[in-house]
Parts: sequence; C-alpha cells; structure tokens
Amino acid sequence: MRTGAKSAEEGIKLASELFEEVLREGLRTLSEAARSEDLQGLVEDATGQLVRTLRWASTPAVDVYERSGEFVIVVEVPGAKPDDVSVRAGEDYVEVRAKLPRMREGRPRYRERVTGEVTRRIDLDAKIDPKGVKAECGDGLLVIRAPKVEEAEVKVRPAE
Repeated sequence: MRTGAKSAEEGIKLASELFEEVLREGLRTLSEAARSEDLQGLVEDATGQLVRTLRWASTPAVDVYERSGEFVIVVEVPGAKPDDVSVRAGEDYVEVRAKLPRMREGRPRYRERVTGEVTRRIDLDAKIDPKGVKAECGDGLLVIRAPKVEEAEVKVRPAE
C-alpha cells in the first residue's frame, strides 16, 4: 500500500509543478500585455498559453505541414513501435492513438515526456481522402501523409 501512496504523492507533486509553471507563464504574459495595454490580446495570449501547456502535458507533440496535394503530419511517439500506434482518418481530421512506454530508470527527478495511452486529433482545414492516408513509424516519429481531395468547379446550366 505504501507504493500506491508514493505514486499518488509523485502525481500530486508533478501536477503541482505543472500548475506553478502555468501560473508563472500566465503572470509573464499578463505583465507583458499590461505594458502594451492590450487587454483583449492579453486574455487571448493567456488562454492560448494555458491550452498549449495543458495539451503539452497530456498529448504528443505534433507538426502539420501543408503541400500542394497533401498534408504531412509528424507526431512524436518516443519508444512506440508500429504495433503500439493506430491512425484513423475522416474527411477533415486525422486521429492518432499510441501507447508510449515509461522508462523505469530509478526515481524520476524531473519529467516532461508524455507516457501511457495518448490520443491526439488533428483537425484539418481542407478535405482529405481517408482511404489514401499512409503512416510510417520509426525513430520516435510517426509520419502521416494525408492526400487532399481536389475540389471541382461545377458548371450551372439553366433548368429545362
């Protein structure tokens, strides 16, 4: 039972450290915005920073690149094997699920890496072909290629 208590204590400590970091970053943002007297910008910046920090603490990092005919999505999945990762695609999103292993190298002193079961949905601003999506996993990265669906101009004719 002592092990469970210790794990709970570590979880509370990590959550507390994350909360303190969010507060520090929020105060820094407030201070900068107060100097510029941009209240709306201040609220938007603080909200954005909070969302990014909370997302960072619970989901893998993602980069999305757009090319003329496709999106290239790069997801950090450190330690995951291809069998530990699944990708689902709809016509305007890609969703990644992964099981990220936790290192057991002694007592953690500082942790930033996301571990355990994670999910990340990436909403795209253009339609893609879900059946054409391809994914490769290696060297701690999942690379997803999602081909865009070409839109066609429809000629309108007069009714008969």
